[in-house]
Amino acid sequence: MRGHISTHWLGLLFDYLAKRGCDAAAVTGLKRPQPGELSRMPSQRWRDALEAASQALNDPALGLHLGASVQLRQLGVLGYAISVAPTMAAALNRLQQFDRLVYQIDPVHVHLEGQMAVLDWYTTVDDPGQIVDEAAIAALVACAREVVGPAAQELPVQVSFVNTAPANTAPYEEYFGCEVLFNAPTTRVSFPARLLPQALATPDPALLAILDQQASLLLDQIPGQDPFESALRRALAEAIAAGDPSLVRISEHMRCAPRTLQRRLDERGLKFQKLLDDSRRQLAEQYLQDTSIPLSEVALLLGYSEQSAFTRSFKRWCGLTPRSWRSRLPSQKSPNHA
Repeated sequence: MRGHISTHWLGLLFDYLAKRGCDAAAVTGLKRPQPGELSRMPSQRWRDALEAASQALNDPALGLHLGASVQLRQLGVLGYAISVAPTMAAALNRLQQFDRLVYQIDPVHVHLEGQMAVLDWYTTVDDPGQIVDEAAIAALVACAREVVGPAAQELPVQVSFVNTAPANTAPYEEYFGCEVLFNAPTTRVSFPARLLPQALATPDPALLAILDQQASLLLDQIPGQDPFESALRRALAEAIAAGDPSLVRISEHMRCAPRTLQRRLDERGLKFQKLLDDSRRQLAEQYLQDTSIPLSEVALLLGYSEQSAFTRSFKRWCGLTPRSWRSRLPSQKSPNHA
């Protein structure tokens, strides 16, 4: 196993065991981690700790039960960013962009399939094992339910795991409240796409912008972080500001041929358009907070020749039009000329 996770997870396990009268250090053979956004542990060690706790509590579904107890505030900067996102779509954008802050194993892929929004985890870097998968997916669902409000009863509509089915699947169906599949091609969570524009419980655009910046800085500092990707994101920001965020222009910033840049992206499983969208979304939300900037000018600042193209992109990212997103800013109103 080659993946790593944030030690936030180990802290959660220590708290969980303590509430059940167990000495977590004795059970896991590990010390309680010190607080820190960049503190990591190998996923193999995390799996060993979970399996030891499962045996100590005689709980075969320990991963499920631990994950179900997780709250967003316990996941550091990523958790806080998700909690203040304006919509479900915006929250999923943060999850996809910053999930490595807490779960540096296999990345999440968010996409649409018909009327469903789908989160997939392909086993490309690591096979974390059943108990690790269960803890992560149960935590994801718990956090989604925390911020969605009444619509939480519709989350999720199907969950699947690549692992073999446990002897008793009833706890999984009871917790997720939907069909749970095992021996599936990917670990997956699906929910109705119509929930993407769903307003979340505690939106705070100003705080979100600060947390986005902090999360981006932390990503660059993760041990083992690919310097190519960090340099690429900086080049994207510069090219967007210059008005030409094309692959050719980015390759010039990176001092390589376009074909070489594309090959490096392919080797890392990165999509140029996805990286460009992430950069544009972050900048868009920053610009939209300044209500003196007309929407047409925001579009130009992001490299769009037409405001309508920017509006379509922003709605795809955040589930709202730029005008609607701006109207939700606390104690502010969109200017008449926007």
